Amino acid sequence: AGPVLLTDVEDGRARLNVKPSVSREQIRLEGRHAYTTWRGIIHGALFPEVLKHHNLDLVASRYESDRVPCLYLCGRGPELYYYWHDLAIPEWGAPSAGSVLVP
Repeated sequence: AGPVLLTDVEDGRARLNVKPSVSREQIRLEGRHAYTTWRGIIHGALFPEVLKHHNLDLVASRYESDRVPCLYLCGRGPELYYYWHDLAIPEWGAPSAGSVLVP
């Protein structure tokens, strides 16, 4: 509904090669905030270098209940997509924030 500030951001490196379903549950149990599609797009726009290192599983958003949105770098540039396999992939990780502050 308005601007927010994400603090204690972890860009997904700590969750590389972890299934999206497992990442989502770990983030919840840690009391952190998983990235939605919108937060992933903003992160990629502000910090595009993250996509040179790894791709982002946006596990707080779902598409048709079993698909996970993702942001990755392809030959044409950044691309937003989704996939339906709950796979642990070495170059994919789920980012999260420690808190979300609303001014």
